[in-house]
Amino acid sequence: MIELKPCPICYSEAKVRYKMPFSWVECKNKYCGFHTQLYGDWYEQGDGKIESIEAWNRRASE
Repeated sequence: MIELKPCPICYSEAKVRYKMPFSWVECKNKYCGFHTQLYGDWYEQGDGKIESIEAWNRRASE
């Protein structure tokens, strides 16, 4: 599995969330609330999960 970088706002840990058929990554710090957009997993192949992780790990400075 791809490792998640810390939150770019507060540097807390992040977690992958899934509620069929959408995946997203969000900060574990409940006061931060930073998250990616929703990525669809229309055929239950896990591609939405991978897309959300890649979006989270992408940084503007890179």
